Amino acid sequence: MRVGSGKIAAATAPGAAVVFINTATGEHDHRVAGADGSAIAKMAFKRSATNQIEVTARDRFGQRQTRRVAVQQRPEPVVIVPGWGTSGPANVFDLPEFLLHRGYPAERLAVLGVANAFVYGGLQDALAAAGYVKGRDQFIVPYDWRLSIAPSDGVPDGVLSEVTAESILQPQPAFSLGYFGNFLKPMVVNDPSIVAIDLVGHSNGGLLSRSYVQSPAHGATFNAGGRTYALPKVEDLVLLATPSLGSAITYPFWMNDTSSFKLSLVLADLTIVGTILGPVYDDVVANGASVAGPDGRIDRSAIIDPVTGLPDARLFLRRYLASLRDMLPTYAFLTDTSGSLTTINDTPDANHLLLDINTRSVPGSNPWTRLVRQVTVSYGEHPRGGLFNRPIVTETLVHSVAADGRKGSVWPFQSPRPITPPAGSVYHVRETRPAGDDMVPSVSLRATYAGDPRIVVRAWGNGTPEVGREWMPTKGSVRHAEILGNRDVLAFIRHHLRRDPA
Repeated sequence: MRVGSGKIAAATAPGAAVVFINTATGEHDHRVAGADGSAIAKMAFKRSATNQIEVTARDRFGQRQTRRVAVQQRPEPVVIVPGWGTSGPANVFDLPEFLLHRGYPAERLAVLGVANAFVYGGLQDALAAAGYVKGRDQFIVPYDWRLSIAPSDGVPDGVLSEVTAESILQPQPAFSLGYFGNFLKPMVVNDPSIVAIDLVGHSNGGLLSRSYVQSPAHGATFNAGGRTYALPKVEDLVLLATPSLGSAITYPFWMNDTSSFKLSLVLADLTIVGTILGPVYDDVVANGASVAGPDGRIDRSAIIDPVTGLPDARLFLRRYLASLRDMLPTYAFLTDTSGSLTTINDTPDANHLLLDINTRSVPGSNPWTRLVRQVTVSYGEHPRGGLFNRPIVTETLVHSVAADGRKGSVWPFQSPRPITPPAGSVYHVRETRPAGDDMVPSVSLRATYAGDPRIVVRAWGNGTPEVGREWMPTKGSVRHAEILGNRDVLAFIRHHLRRDPA
Protein backbone atom coordinates (compact mmCIF):
# COMPACT_ATOMS: atom_id res chain seq x y z
CA MET A 1 0.00 0.00 0.00
CA ARG A 2 1.09 3.62 -0.57
CA VAL A 3 -1.29 5.59 1.64
CA GLY A 4 0.34 7.44 4.51
CA SER A 5 -2.18 6.31 7.10
CA GLY A 6 -4.97 3.82 7.62
CA LYS A 7 -7.54 2.48 10.03
CA ILE A 8 -6.79 -0.56 12.20
CA ALA A 9 -9.88 -2.31 13.59
CA ALA A 10 -10.03 -4.70 16.55
CA ALA A 11 -12.88 -6.93 17.74
CA THR A 12 -12.98 -7.68 21.46
CA ALA A 13 -15.33 -7.57 24.48
CA PRO A 14 -17.56 -4.50 24.88
CA GLY A 15 -15.92 -1.86 27.08
CA ALA A 16 -12.42 -3.39 26.82
CA ALA A 17 -9.42 -1.04 26.80
CA VAL A 18 -7.53 -1.37 23.52
CA VAL A 19 -4.01 -0.07 22.84
CA PHE A 20 -2.71 0.22 19.27
CA ILE A 21 1.08 0.56 18.82
CA ASN A 22 3.00 1.00 15.55
CA THR A 23 6.46 -0.30 16.48
CA ALA A 24 7.95 1.29 13.34
CA THR A 25 6.95 4.81 14.41
CA GLY A 26 6.33 4.45 18.16
CA GLU A 27 2.82 5.83 17.73
CA HIS A 28 0.29 4.81 20.44
CA ASP A 29 -3.47 5.10 20.32
CA HIS A 30 -5.81 4.20 23.21
CA ARG A 31 -9.44 3.25 22.57
CA VAL A 32 -12.40 1.73 24.42
CA ALA A 33 -14.37 -0.94 22.60
CA GLY A 34 -17.93 0.01 21.86
CA ALA A 35 -21.11 -1.90 22.64
CA ASP A 36 -20.49 -4.16 19.65
CA GLY A 37 -16.95 -4.89 20.84
CA SER A 38 -15.21 -2.94 18.06
CA ALA A 39 -12.36 -0.44 18.43
CA ILE A 40 -10.85 1.50 15.53
CA ALA A 41 -7.67 3.58 15.47
CA LYS A 42 -6.20 5.67 12.67
CA MET A 43 -2.43 5.25 12.44
CA ALA A 44 0.33 6.80 10.34
CA PHE A 45 2.63 4.43 8.46
CA LYS A 46 6.36 4.84 7.99
CA ARG A 47 7.39 5.14 4.37
CA SER A 48 9.25 2.29 2.67
CA ALA A 49 9.01 0.05 5.72
CA THR A 50 7.14 -2.81 7.33
CA ASN A 51 4.89 -1.31 10.00
CA GLN A 52 4.33 -3.86 12.77
CA ILE A 53 1.06 -2.98 14.50
CA GLU A 54 0.50 -4.44 17.98
CA VAL A 55 -3.08 -4.42 19.27
CA THR A 56 -3.56 -5.25 22.96
CA ALA A 57 -7.01 -5.56 24.56
CA ARG A 58 -7.71 -5.77 28.32
CA ASP A 59 -11.24 -6.44 29.54
CA ARG A 60 -12.78 -5.43 32.89
CA PHE A 61 -11.79 -8.78 34.42
CA GLY A 62 -8.11 -8.13 33.68
CA GLN A 63 -7.87 -10.61 30.83
CA ARG A 64 -5.37 -9.49 28.22
CA GLN A 65 -4.70 -10.52 24.64
CA THR A 66 -2.31 -9.19 21.99
CA ARG A 67 -2.49 -9.55 18.23
CA ARG A 68 -0.03 -8.30 15.61
CA VAL A 69 -0.49 -7.29 12.00
CA ALA A 70 2.16 -6.21 9.49
CA VAL A 71 1.46 -3.36 7.09
CA GLN A 72 3.99 -3.08 4.27
CA GLN A 73 4.22 0.56 3.27
CA ARG A 74 5.55 0.96 -0.25
CA PRO A 75 7.45 4.16 -1.02
CA GLU A 76 6.02 7.07 -2.92
CA PRO A 77 6.84 6.34 -6.58
CA VAL A 78 9.87 8.20 -7.92
CA VAL A 79 9.61 9.43 -11.50
CA ILE A 80 12.86 10.44 -13.24
CA VAL A 81 12.54 13.01 -16.01
CA PRO A 82 15.75 12.92 -18.09
CA GLY A 83 17.48 15.74 -19.89
CA TRP A 84 17.44 17.21 -23.38
CA GLY A 85 18.53 14.90 -26.18
CA THR A 86 18.50 11.71 -24.12
CA SER A 87 15.42 10.02 -25.64
CA GLY A 88 15.07 8.43 -29.04
CA PRO A 89 13.43 5.56 -30.91
CA ALA A 90 13.40 2.32 -28.92
CA ASN A 91 14.41 0.47 -32.08
CA VAL A 92 17.57 1.88 -33.65
CA PHE A 93 16.30 0.91 -37.10
CA ASP A 94 13.49 3.43 -36.64
CA LEU A 95 15.94 6.36 -36.49
CA PRO A 96 15.25 7.59 -40.07
CA GLU A 97 11.53 7.69 -39.29
CA PHE A 98 12.17 9.43 -35.97
CA LEU A 99 14.23 12.16 -37.64
CA LEU A 100 11.35 13.01 -39.97
CA HIS A 101 8.66 12.80 -37.29
CA ARG A 102 8.59 15.36 -34.48
CA GLY A 103 6.14 14.29 -31.81
CA TYR A 104 7.18 10.66 -32.17
CA PRO A 105 4.76 8.11 -30.62
CA ALA A 106 5.43 7.70 -26.90
CA GLU A 107 5.19 3.91 -27.00
CA ARG A 108 8.07 3.80 -29.49
CA LEU A 109 10.42 6.02 -27.49
CA ALA A 110 13.03 5.02 -24.92
CA VAL A 111 15.80 6.69 -23.00
CA LEU A 112 18.86 6.16 -25.20
CA GLY A 113 21.12 3.29 -24.21
CA VAL A 114 24.19 5.45 -23.57
CA ALA A 115 22.23 7.89 -21.41
CA ASN A 116 20.41 5.13 -19.59
CA ALA A 117 23.56 3.16 -18.83
CA PHE A 118 26.04 5.92 -18.06
CA VAL A 119 23.87 8.83 -16.86
CA TYR A 120 20.67 7.54 -15.28
CA GLY A 121 21.66 3.96 -14.53
CA GLY A 122 23.51 4.94 -11.36
CA LEU A 123 20.49 6.81 -10.04
CA GLN A 124 18.15 3.93 -10.83
CA ASP A 125 20.48 1.44 -9.12
CA ALA A 126 20.79 3.69 -6.05
CA LEU A 127 17.01 3.90 -5.80
CA ALA A 128 16.69 0.14 -6.24
CA ALA A 129 19.14 -0.40 -3.38
CA ALA A 130 16.94 1.86 -1.23
CA GLY A 131 13.86 -0.29 -1.89
CA TYR A 132 12.41 1.36 -5.01
CA VAL A 133 11.53 -1.48 -7.39
CA LYS A 134 11.95 -0.60 -11.08
CA GLY A 135 8.62 -0.49 -12.88
CA ARG A 136 6.69 -0.43 -9.60
CA ASP A 137 8.22 2.25 -7.39
CA GLN A 138 10.61 4.01 -9.78
CA PHE A 139 10.15 5.03 -13.39
CA ILE A 140 11.93 7.03 -16.09
CA VAL A 141 10.01 8.98 -18.73
CA PRO A 142 11.22 9.25 -22.34
CA TYR A 143 9.85 12.17 -24.33
CA ASP A 144 10.35 13.93 -27.65
CA TRP A 145 12.71 16.70 -26.51
CA ARG A 146 12.52 18.48 -29.87
CA LEU A 147 9.09 19.85 -28.94
CA SER A 148 8.61 22.86 -26.67
CA ILE A 149 7.94 21.92 -23.06
CA ALA A 150 4.59 23.67 -22.74
CA PRO A 151 2.37 26.22 -24.48
CA SER A 152 2.76 29.87 -23.53
CA ASP A 153 -0.30 31.60 -22.13
CA GLY A 154 1.16 35.07 -22.66
CA VAL A 155 0.74 36.02 -18.98
CA PRO A 156 3.94 35.82 -16.88
CA ASP A 157 2.35 35.07 -13.51
CA GLY A 158 4.07 31.88 -12.35
CA VAL A 159 1.27 29.63 -13.64
CA LEU A 160 1.17 27.83 -17.00
CA SER A 161 -2.59 28.18 -17.29
CA GLU A 162 -2.91 26.35 -20.62
CA VAL A 163 -1.34 23.19 -19.20
CA THR A 164 -4.41 21.25 -18.08
CA ALA A 165 -5.15 17.57 -17.55
CA GLU A 166 -6.96 17.56 -20.90
CA SER A 167 -4.04 19.15 -22.75
CA ILE A 168 -1.35 16.79 -21.43
CA LEU A 169 -3.46 13.65 -21.86
CA GLN A 170 -4.05 14.06 -25.59
CA PRO A 171 -3.08 10.82 -27.42
CA GLN A 172 -0.80 12.83 -29.72
CA PRO A 173 1.33 15.10 -27.51
CA ALA A 174 1.76 18.62 -28.85
CA PHE A 175 4.40 19.46 -26.24
CA SER A 176 6.96 17.56 -24.17
CA LEU A 177 4.67 17.72 -21.14
CA GLY A 178 2.18 15.62 -23.07
CA TYR A 179 4.54 12.65 -22.86
CA PHE A 180 4.77 13.13 -19.11
CA GLY A 181 0.99 13.28 -18.80
CA ASN A 182 0.49 10.17 -20.89
CA PHE A 183 3.02 8.39 -18.71
CA LEU A 184 1.21 9.35 -15.51
CA LYS A 185 -2.24 8.31 -16.77
CA PRO A 186 -1.69 4.52 -16.95
CA MET A 187 0.36 4.69 -13.75
CA VAL A 188 -2.60 5.85 -11.66
CA VAL A 189 -5.19 3.82 -13.60
CA ASN A 190 -3.19 0.64 -12.94
CA ASP A 191 -2.52 1.59 -9.31
CA PRO A 192 -5.13 4.02 -7.91
CA SER A 193 -3.25 4.09 -4.59
CA ILE A 194 -0.74 6.39 -6.30
CA VAL A 195 -2.01 9.82 -5.31
CA ALA A 196 1.42 11.46 -5.03
CA ILE A 197 4.86 11.02 -6.56
CA ASP A 198 8.38 12.26 -6.05
CA LEU A 199 9.97 13.86 -9.11
CA VAL A 200 13.66 13.87 -10.01
CA GLY A 201 14.25 16.19 -12.97
CA HIS A 202 17.71 16.34 -14.52
CA SER A 203 18.71 19.34 -16.65
CA ASN A 204 15.84 20.08 -19.06
CA GLY A 205 13.85 17.46 -17.18
CA GLY A 206 13.90 19.79 -14.18
CA LEU A 207 12.23 22.52 -16.25
CA LEU A 208 9.62 20.04 -17.44
CA SER A 209 9.02 18.94 -13.83
CA ARG A 210 8.52 22.51 -12.64
CA SER A 211 6.18 23.16 -15.55
CA TYR A 212 3.91 20.34 -14.40
CA VAL A 213 3.95 21.50 -10.79
CA GLN A 214 3.19 25.10 -11.78
CA SER A 215 0.14 24.25 -13.87
CA PRO A 216 -3.56 23.43 -13.37
CA ALA A 217 -2.75 19.86 -14.50
CA HIS A 218 -0.94 19.22 -11.19
CA GLY A 219 -3.30 16.93 -9.26
CA ALA A 220 -6.18 17.50 -11.70
CA THR A 221 -8.86 14.87 -12.28
CA PHE A 222 -9.53 12.97 -15.51
CA ASN A 223 -11.91 10.22 -16.65
CA ALA A 224 -10.89 6.80 -17.94
CA GLY A 225 -13.05 3.71 -18.39
CA GLY A 226 -16.02 5.35 -16.74
CA ARG A 227 -14.08 6.19 -13.57
CA THR A 228 -12.58 9.41 -12.27
CA TYR A 229 -8.90 9.50 -11.38
CA ALA A 230 -6.50 12.24 -10.32
CA LEU A 231 -3.08 12.98 -11.74
CA PRO A 232 -0.63 12.62 -8.85
CA LYS A 233 0.59 15.61 -6.92
CA VAL A 234 4.31 16.02 -6.37
CA GLU A 235 5.57 15.66 -2.80
CA ASP A 236 9.35 15.86 -3.18
CA LEU A 237 10.82 17.65 -6.19
CA VAL A 238 14.52 17.18 -6.88
CA LEU A 239 16.12 19.52 -9.45
CA LEU A 240 19.48 18.20 -10.63
CA ALA A 241 21.74 20.42 -12.74
CA THR A 242 18.64 22.31 -13.89
CA PRO A 243 19.13 25.50 -15.97
CA SER A 244 16.45 27.39 -14.06
CA LEU A 245 17.42 30.70 -15.69
CA GLY A 246 18.54 29.14 -18.97
CA SER A 247 22.06 28.74 -20.29
CA ALA A 248 24.22 30.99 -22.46
CA ILE A 249 25.47 27.96 -24.38
CA THR A 250 22.14 27.74 -26.20
CA TYR A 251 22.08 31.28 -27.61
CA PRO A 252 24.77 30.91 -30.31
CA PHE A 253 23.13 27.62 -31.29
CA TRP A 254 19.78 29.46 -31.59
CA MET A 255 21.63 31.86 -33.90
CA ASN A 256 22.94 28.86 -35.91
CA ASP A 257 26.46 28.66 -34.59
CA THR A 258 26.77 25.10 -33.37
CA SER A 259 30.52 25.06 -32.72
CA SER A 260 30.34 24.40 -29.00
CA PHE A 261 26.87 23.05 -28.36
CA LYS A 262 27.39 19.47 -27.29
CA LEU A 263 25.56 16.94 -25.19
CA SER A 264 28.05 15.80 -22.57
CA LEU A 265 27.68 12.13 -21.75
CA VAL A 266 30.27 10.79 -19.32
CA LEU A 267 33.68 11.22 -21.00
CA ALA A 268 32.37 11.68 -24.52
CA ASP A 269 30.97 14.76 -26.22
CA LEU A 270 28.37 13.78 -28.78
CA THR A 271 27.65 16.62 -31.18
CA ILE A 272 23.90 16.45 -31.70
CA VAL A 273 23.61 18.75 -34.65
CA GLY A 274 26.05 16.83 -36.83
CA THR A 275 23.98 13.67 -36.58
CA ILE A 276 20.48 15.14 -36.67
CA LEU A 277 20.06 18.60 -38.14
CA GLY A 278 22.41 18.42 -41.14
CA PRO A 279 21.04 15.27 -42.83
CA VAL A 280 17.42 16.20 -42.18
CA TYR A 281 17.88 19.73 -43.55
CA ASP A 282 19.60 18.39 -46.67
CA ASP A 283 16.77 15.91 -47.17
CA VAL A 284 14.16 18.66 -46.90
CA VAL A 285 15.96 21.18 -49.13
CA ALA A 286 17.45 18.91 -51.77
CA ASN A 287 15.14 15.90 -51.87
CA GLY A 288 11.72 17.38 -51.16
CA ALA A 289 11.27 15.56 -47.87
CA SER A 290 9.11 16.96 -45.08
CA VAL A 291 9.13 16.66 -41.30
CA ALA A 292 5.80 15.85 -39.69
CA GLY A 293 4.94 17.44 -36.35
CA PRO A 294 2.07 18.52 -34.10
CA ASP A 295 2.77 22.18 -34.96
CA GLY A 296 2.70 21.62 -38.73
CA ARG A 297 4.90 20.11 -41.40
CA ILE A 298 8.36 21.44 -42.13
CA ASP A 299 9.05 21.30 -45.86
CA ARG A 300 11.07 23.44 -48.26
CA SER A 301 8.27 25.97 -48.76
CA ALA A 302 7.90 26.43 -44.98
CA ILE A 303 11.51 27.62 -44.50
CA ILE A 304 11.93 30.03 -47.40
CA ASP A 305 13.41 33.42 -46.54
CA PRO A 306 10.99 36.00 -48.05
CA VAL A 307 13.90 38.37 -48.84
CA THR A 308 16.31 35.97 -50.56
CA GLY A 309 13.79 33.41 -51.77
CA LEU A 310 16.12 30.69 -50.51
CA PRO A 311 15.78 28.13 -47.73
CA ASP A 312 16.65 29.64 -44.34
CA ALA A 313 18.72 27.23 -42.24
CA ARG A 314 18.13 29.24 -39.06
CA LEU A 315 14.37 29.11 -39.54
CA PHE A 316 14.60 25.34 -40.01
CA LEU A 317 16.68 24.96 -36.85
CA ARG A 318 14.22 26.97 -34.76
CA ARG A 319 11.21 25.03 -36.02
CA TYR A 320 12.81 21.60 -35.80
CA LEU A 321 14.29 22.23 -32.35
CA ALA A 322 11.62 24.51 -30.92
CA SER A 323 12.67 23.31 -27.46
CA LEU A 324 15.87 25.35 -27.68
CA ARG A 325 13.89 28.46 -26.79
CA ASP A 326 13.01 26.91 -23.42
CA MET A 327 16.71 26.93 -22.48
CA LEU A 328 17.65 30.43 -23.69
CA PRO A 329 19.02 32.60 -20.86
CA THR A 330 16.81 34.99 -18.94
CA TYR A 331 19.72 36.46 -16.95
CA ALA A 332 21.93 39.26 -18.33
CA PHE A 333 24.42 37.39 -20.52
CA LEU A 334 24.66 39.21 -23.86
CA THR A 335 27.24 41.94 -24.38
CA ASP A 336 26.09 43.94 -27.40
CA THR A 337 28.31 45.64 -29.95
CA SER A 338 28.36 48.81 -27.82
CA GLY A 339 29.69 46.88 -24.81
CA SER A 340 26.48 46.91 -22.75
CA LEU A 341 25.46 43.77 -20.86
CA THR A 342 21.80 42.93 -21.42
CA THR A 343 19.13 40.25 -21.56
CA ILE A 344 17.03 39.10 -24.51
CA ASN A 345 13.82 39.18 -22.46
CA ASP A 346 12.32 42.08 -24.44
CA THR A 347 13.22 40.66 -27.84
CA PRO A 348 11.48 38.15 -30.14
CA ASP A 349 13.92 35.54 -28.83
CA ALA A 350 12.65 35.77 -25.24
CA ASN A 351 12.28 32.56 -23.23
CA HIS A 352 8.60 32.83 -22.35
CA LEU A 353 8.51 29.58 -20.38
CA LEU A 354 11.18 30.56 -17.85
CA LEU A 355 9.99 34.16 -17.63
CA ASP A 356 6.58 32.78 -16.67
CA ILE A 357 7.48 30.09 -14.15
CA ASN A 358 10.08 32.33 -12.46
CA THR A 359 7.76 35.30 -12.10
CA ARG A 360 7.39 36.31 -8.42
CA SER A 361 10.50 34.37 -7.45
CA VAL A 362 13.26 36.43 -5.90
CA PRO A 363 16.43 35.31 -4.11
CA GLY A 364 15.39 33.44 -0.99
CA SER A 365 11.67 33.38 -1.81
CA ASN A 366 10.01 31.13 -4.39
CA PRO A 367 6.22 31.11 -3.87
CA TRP A 368 5.63 28.16 -6.25
CA THR A 369 7.39 25.81 -3.81
CA ARG A 370 4.24 25.83 -1.64
CA LEU A 371 2.72 23.50 -4.24
CA VAL A 372 4.97 20.64 -3.08
CA ARG A 373 6.21 19.28 0.25
CA GLN A 374 9.93 19.79 -0.34
CA VAL A 375 12.22 21.08 -3.09
CA THR A 376 15.82 19.91 -3.31
CA VAL A 377 18.27 21.61 -5.68
CA SER A 378 21.62 19.98 -6.36
CA TYR A 379 24.30 20.77 -8.93
CA GLY A 380 28.02 20.79 -9.69
CA GLU A 381 30.03 23.88 -8.83
CA HIS A 382 33.52 25.28 -9.34
CA PRO A 383 36.40 25.49 -8.73
CA ARG A 384 37.18 21.85 -9.48
CA GLY A 385 35.41 18.63 -10.26
CA GLY A 386 36.09 17.76 -13.88
CA LEU A 387 38.30 15.13 -15.46
CA PHE A 388 41.65 14.84 -13.63
CA ASN A 389 40.38 17.41 -11.14
CA ARG A 390 40.84 20.29 -13.58
CA PRO A 391 38.73 23.42 -13.10
CA ILE A 392 35.34 23.24 -14.76
CA VAL A 393 34.63 26.15 -17.08
CA THR A 394 31.14 27.07 -18.26
CA GLU A 395 30.02 29.40 -21.02
CA THR A 396 28.47 32.25 -19.09
CA LEU A 397 28.57 35.35 -21.31
CA VAL A 398 28.18 35.93 -25.04
CA HIS A 399 29.73 38.90 -26.86
CA SER A 400 28.16 40.25 -30.06
CA VAL A 401 30.79 41.13 -32.65
CA ALA A 402 30.36 42.94 -35.97
CA ALA A 403 32.08 40.76 -38.58
CA ASP A 404 34.65 42.27 -40.94
CA GLY A 405 34.78 39.23 -43.21
CA ARG A 406 38.43 38.48 -42.40
CA LYS A 407 38.45 37.01 -38.90
CA GLY A 408 36.21 35.18 -36.51
CA SER A 409 34.70 31.73 -36.75
CA VAL A 410 31.20 30.26 -36.66
CA TRP A 411 29.91 26.83 -37.58
CA PRO A 412 26.43 26.81 -39.15
CA PHE A 413 24.91 23.35 -38.85
CA GLN A 414 24.51 23.03 -42.63
CA SER A 415 28.23 23.63 -43.18
CA PRO A 416 30.74 20.75 -43.10
CA ARG A 417 33.28 22.96 -41.33
CA PRO A 418 33.59 26.31 -39.51
CA ILE A 419 33.44 29.45 -41.66
CA THR A 420 34.43 33.10 -41.32
CA PRO A 421 31.23 35.13 -40.80
CA PRO A 422 30.36 37.44 -43.72
CA ALA A 423 31.26 41.11 -43.40
CA GLY A 424 28.44 43.17 -41.92
CA SER A 425 26.89 40.25 -40.04
CA VAL A 426 26.95 39.83 -36.27
CA TYR A 427 28.49 36.75 -34.74
CA HIS A 428 28.99 35.74 -31.13
CA VAL A 429 32.06 35.03 -29.07
CA ARG A 430 31.60 32.97 -25.91
CA GLU A 431 33.22 33.75 -22.60
CA THR A 432 33.79 30.91 -20.17
CA ARG A 433 34.23 31.18 -16.43
CA PRO A 434 35.10 28.63 -13.72
CA ALA A 435 31.57 28.72 -12.34
CA GLY A 436 29.06 26.02 -13.10
CA ASP A 437 28.98 22.43 -14.32
CA ASP A 438 30.38 22.87 -17.89
CA MET A 439 26.94 23.32 -19.47
CA VAL A 440 25.03 25.61 -17.10
CA PRO A 441 26.54 28.57 -15.22
CA SER A 442 26.21 28.96 -11.47
CA VAL A 443 23.85 31.93 -11.78
CA SER A 444 21.28 29.65 -13.45
CA LEU A 445 21.89 26.53 -11.36
CA ARG A 446 21.52 28.49 -8.12
CA ALA A 447 18.87 30.88 -9.50
CA THR A 448 16.72 32.26 -6.66
CA TYR A 449 16.90 29.13 -4.51
CA ALA A 450 19.61 29.86 -1.91
CA GLY A 451 18.22 31.18 1.36
CA ASP A 452 14.70 29.88 0.77
CA PRO A 453 13.67 27.85 3.86
CA ARG A 454 11.50 25.61 1.67
CA ILE A 455 14.42 24.58 -0.53
CA VAL A 456 17.41 22.39 0.29
CA VAL A 457 20.32 23.61 -1.84
CA ARG A 458 23.45 21.53 -2.25
CA ALA A 459 26.36 22.38 -4.55
CA TRP A 460 29.17 19.86 -5.08
CA GLY A 461 32.79 20.17 -6.15
CA ASN A 462 36.45 19.62 -5.36
CA GLY A 463 38.42 22.52 -3.98
CA THR A 464 37.74 25.51 -1.79
CA PRO A 465 34.10 26.61 -1.63
CA GLU A 466 32.97 30.18 -1.98
CA VAL A 467 31.75 31.81 1.21
CA GLY A 468 28.01 31.51 1.71
CA ARG A 469 27.43 28.69 -0.74
CA GLU A 470 25.56 25.50 0.15
CA TRP A 471 28.68 23.60 -0.90
CA MET A 472 30.05 20.15 -0.14
CA PRO A 473 33.33 18.58 -1.25
CA THR A 474 33.29 15.37 -3.27
CA LYS A 475 35.88 13.30 -5.09
CA GLY A 476 33.52 12.37 -7.90
CA SER A 477 32.89 14.30 -11.08
CA VAL A 478 30.27 17.04 -10.92
CA ARG A 479 29.98 17.81 -14.62
CA HIS A 480 26.49 18.30 -15.99
CA ALA A 481 25.79 14.66 -16.89
CA GLU A 482 28.44 12.89 -14.86
CA ILE A 483 27.08 14.23 -11.58
CA LEU A 484 24.49 11.46 -11.76
CA GLY A 485 27.28 8.93 -11.36
CA ASN A 486 28.68 10.66 -8.27
CA ARG A 487 28.18 8.45 -5.20
CA ASP A 488 27.95 11.37 -2.79
CA VAL A 489 25.24 13.00 -4.89
CA LEU A 490 23.31 9.75 -5.25
CA ALA A 491 23.41 9.16 -1.49
CA PHE A 492 22.19 12.71 -0.91
CA ILE A 493 19.25 12.22 -3.29
CA ARG A 494 18.33 8.86 -1.81
CA HIS A 495 18.31 10.22 1.75
CA HIS A 496 16.10 13.16 0.84
CA LEU A 497 13.61 11.05 -1.07
CA ARG A 498 13.34 8.67 1.86
CA ARG A 499 13.11 11.69 4.19
CA ASP A 500 16.05 10.53 6.24
CA PRO A 501 18.74 12.98 7.36
CA ALA A 502 21.48 13.39 4.75
